Amino acid sequence: MKAFIDYNKAAYANTISWISDQPITKFKPYISAILCDNGEEYEELWGDDFRVLSFDAFEALDGDEKNQFILCFTADVEFDIEKFPKFKEALDKNNNTIEVKISFLDENQNEVDDEELFEPHSDTPVELQIY
Repeated sequence: MKAFIDYNKAAYANTISWISDQPITKFKPYISAILCDNGEEYEELWGDDFRVLSFDAFEALDGDEKNQFILCFTADVEFDIEKFPKFKEALDKNNNTIEVKISFLDENQNEVDDEELFEPHSDTPVELQIY
């Protein structure tokens, strides 16, 4: 299954509080997880569960508070929905509404522990647009 994720508008994007001494621009963002609320808990796709076909228009816009950033981007992703029946069920319950977890790589393309860089401030659900 292929799908489009649109967090390109600041009003519909996730917000983080940056706690690292290094600027956010020193790190490369990537999609680390796709989450869907099934009403009782989140069903999650991590790492090898999905493939990012494109990750475009990333911007870390200034938020309302100091060191707060609004993470805007668009992405195309692909995964085999039949391998994840609980995720599929959660999508059906939520009209394809998901949340996306963004993480960061350092300049050597190594994963950096999110807790060293930022604290989540708000996660905004968005429609997983299947095509």
